[in-house]
Amino acid sequence: MIEKLQRFLKNKHKFDKKLDMYDILEILDKNFTAFRGAVKSEEMENVKSSLSSLLVGIIKYCNTRDIDIQEVIKADFNLE
Repeated sequence: MIEKLQRFLKNKHKFDKKLDMYDILEILDKNFTAFRGAVKSEEMENVKSSLSSLLVGIIKYCNTRDIDIQEVIKADFNLE
């Protein structure tokens, strides 16, 4: 499932301006801060939406660096 999401986002954003490291870190920091606040508040709708934003941010970063998330997961958990 994650490989389909990664491929979809890569195709959707393939003509977007490539972000520099500072922009990427700002986006990830903002998304993580929102997720942490949602978890602390225990508002499940906020947790879900902020988790989604955080995951999309991570996937976008991986796409800019050609990191295949599926392969990373397989390697880390010895899934072959």
